[in-house]
Order: sequence, then structure tokens, then C-alpha cells
Amino acid sequence: DIIDYGTTDEGTQYLVMPLLKGEGLDARLSRQPPSIVELLGWMRGVLGGLAAMHDKGVVHRDLKPANVFLAQDADGVVPKLLDFGISRREGAEGAGLTAMGTAIGTPRYMAPEQFESARDVDARADVWSAGAMLYEALAGRAPYESDDAFAIYRAILQGEPPRLESLRGELAVELCELVHRA
Repeated sequence: DIIDYGTTDEGTQYLVMPLLKGEGLDARLSRQPPSIVELLGWMRGVLGGLAAMHDKGVVHRDLKPANVFLAQDADGVVPKLLDFGISRREGAEGAGLTAMGTAIGTPRYMAPEQFESARDVDARADVWSAGAMLYEALAGRAPYESDDAFAIYRAILQGEPPRLESLRGELAVELCELVHRA
């Protein structure tokens, strides 16, 4: 939420937003794996936020665990989507951050089409990213791993990541199918 905004006497623009208490999903995943119930509750909140954005025609384009904040409040943990710096309205024309044919995002969480052109992606790219995040949270590793963006892109195009059920046999088949479909 933006509570206030303005310009200082020196000409610096500012936004006033609430101070959130909690931690990033990335920090939480590296500290301690969450229970399935916790994780699915958080992802329900993430997907609800994405649905609200997508209903307004906005694509995040950089959904990843570091951009999900698990805010603590009186009701428990409330996931918050952060960092809309490269988000874009679907079909937006005119000047902007994204040039034709450029890839923008974090390779591990980018949908295949996003490597081709960040300008042309739609809500499905965010769904792909949410699936990659959920895979990582469940498997304890990203679906595609490398320090090289091109190697990740090649791996995404050439095949599926290891099946979740082969990594975590106790997971429900329906959950594994959902993640792989995303």
C-alpha cells in the first residue's frame, strides 16, 4: 500500500509505505522448509495477488521467492508481492523499459517465452514463475539450476525438470501434476 507520496524541499520524490515485519520467502526457504500446509497457504495468497494483478492487465515479470514477503500480522502470515519495477500492463504501447527482443527477469523463474521477449509476455509467464517457485519450495531446489542464463534457457527448452514425485515420494500426485503443469 502507498500511504502518502510527495517531494521534499530539496526536490527528492518519496513514497510512504507501511513497515512490514516478517521475511522474504527466499530467506524462509533457506532457513527451514515450510510444512505443506504453510506453503500452500502462502501460495494461495501469492496466486490471489497475481489474479488481482492479472485482472487489471498487469504482468509482474519477475516473480521469484525474493519478491514474495511473508508479512507477520495479527492474523498470522500474509504473503505480499514486491518489486514491481519491471511489471508491465499487457499490450502496453510506447516507451518503456523493455526493448523488442530483450529478456527481463530472473532466469531461474522465467517462462520460456520471456527469454525471447519480455515485452510480449502475458499472465501465463507469471503462472510459470509461480510453478517454478512452488517446485523449488517442495523439492528444495530450483527446477532448472545453473549460474549461466543461457544454460537455464536451454534446459527449459530441452526438457522437463526431475519429477517432484521422484524427489519427494510423499507428495500427493495431484499436487505434483499441478506444479508440473504450471
